[in-house]
Amino acid sequence: MWALTLTLGLVLILALIVRMANWGDGVIKPIVQCIKVLAILVGVGITIKNTTGRGWLWGGILGVLYTVFAFCIFSAIDGSFTVGVAALNDLVFAIIIGVISAMLFRGRRKNIEA
Repeated sequence: MWALTLTLGLVLILALIVRMANWGDGVIKPIVQCIKVLAILVGVGITIKNTTGRGWLWGGILGVLYTVFAFCIFSAIDGSFTVGVAALNDLVFAIIIGVISAMLFRGRRKNIEA
């Protein structure tokens, strides 16, 4: 839920900036991807803080859940629920980011505890 809340807040801020600055899709898409990475990173950090073992699995699951819920929320706002290649790409991207984030957090935690 924290990841989705962060995403919604940052996307709203981005929308205000885009409206004032008149940016095109070439600038918006990379910023949205950065927002997704940041949100998943925060979500994974919060999720695996109190878990033991298989952090990569929790990261992947969070990536899936984040993508499904974000897709539903933003599709409801947009008014069209179109599932296509872009949605599948987002899902795979989120899983990879979730797994990598979990591995980074686990590795950092092991170094701190050692």
